[in-house]
Amino acid sequence: IRALPGQAPLQRDLVLVVHRNAAVVRFLARHLQDYQVVGSPGVANLPTLVHNHMPRAVIVDADVSASAAEALDRAGFQVPLVACSMPSLADRPQDERPSSYLIKPVTQEMLEATLHEVVPTGEELTVLIVDDDPDAVRLLEIMLRQGSLPRRVLKANDGQRALAIMAKT
Repeated sequence: IRALPGQAPLQRDLVLVVHRNAAVVRFLARHLQDYQVVGSPGVANLPTLVHNHMPRAVIVDADVSASAAEALDRAGFQVPLVACSMPSLADRPQDERPSSYLIKPVTQEMLEATLHEVVPTGEELTVLIVDDDPDAVRLLEIMLRQGSLPRRVLKANDGQRALAIMAKT
């Protein structure tokens, strides 16, 4: 964000996100586009972060909301605290976790490396792309078709459609 000449620099509002998994913080940052997002793996340094950054709000996993509220109260900060359930793959049993996953932006190299990591060489692979952005789906499909592994590509624009496709295949 740039200011006009002679004006003070413009700043986006900032939010703090407290979660032990950095991927969750990156996910929220991608979707909170109007905010600068600063992540913290726990509540221990929350008062210091609030003091240093003066956030518009603090977003915490519901599991740590009580300790976050207590830490902010002890330090005397009056900042909105938003508690929500933010599950991560690390919270899932091993047999329910995906073999691998990618976070946008995805490059051809990242996609190929991930596929080679999960699929034995030469086996045909079926890939289901799930994204509500048609341009992202098209780009991933092109990247998949250009790759070195043989693959069948299925597409869904939402979770419900993806589940229906998975039930059929």
